[in-house]
Amino acid sequence: MAAKIPNDIYQFSILSAYKAGLTQAGPPVRALQGYGSDGIAYLPRNGGELLFLDSTAYFIPPNQGHQASRAASPTSSPPNGSALPSPENENIMEHAKGEILLPFVMVTKFVPEFSLNISGDTEMDSLMDLLECEGPVAGGRNSFMPFRLRGSFSFISLQDVGPSGSSRRSSGATSSSPSAGASLGNENETERKLENVKGTIFGFHGPKWAEGISPTGFHCSFLSERDEEGHARGGRVRDFRADGAVELTWAKTGRFHLGLPTDGKFEELDLGGGKGDANMLSPSSSH
Repeated sequence: MAAKIPNDIYQFSILSAYKAGLTQAGPPVRALQGYGSDGIAYLPRNGGELLFLDSTAYFIPPNQGHQASRAASPTSSPPNGSALPSPENENIMEHAKGEILLPFVMVTKFVPEFSLNISGDTEMDSLMDLLECEGPVAGGRNSFMPFRLRGSFSFISLQDVGPSGSSRRSSGATSSSPSAGASLGNENETERKLENVKGTIFGFHGPKWAEGISPTGFHCSFLSERDEEGHARGGRVRDFRADGAVELTWAKTGRFHLGLPTDGKFEELDLGGGKGDANMLSPSSSH
């Protein structure tokens, strides 16, 4: 099992199948600890995403235009019993219910192999340079790399998850502008930011050759430290800036374990990799 080998990735299903609508089955949240300690996952279509951090699963709700009703919420404890998002509840990360099925999941037993203690400005655009600073032995553009950032952030820009999500960053982008990655976002999408927060970013870098199999570029989510009310906030990261002390840890994945759906619906899909279908749903990486 992948969990026995540090930094191996276990993945269920392939991204192109999820985007084509195969979202009815998958391992439950409670099974994740059998495969690793940290990861990402997508819930059934329009249902949001999941951050698995230090063996705890946190639900990232879909964007407000597709907000699931609290009666069917995948979380164990809705904040204040609210049925709809409100400013005080926005971006709250809640524990995910153990029985929720995950039609796409990537998880690893994260054991850092490399680390950097960074002081000064650090941004999303500088991540690849930092990860490559130890040379090819530490990974690079053609490797899967789980990574974690912990420290103080001047801001975390959050990306909507759900049908209006967009791609922003790519490891091969040559421009620092948002247009460097393909965008499917709503032009009226409002930017959501957390400012002056402490917490943890965890995610994966996926190489371009894995397009259609896994998210490519940097795909990561943020979880803050708990506030005075006991709430942790976060979500899928679009961009960030750290202007203080931050610890970056990462590893280079040597083995990739892929589990595929075995029902007949998987065989009915056209997964030929046509670029016209490359971004049908939201789970495209933060580019």
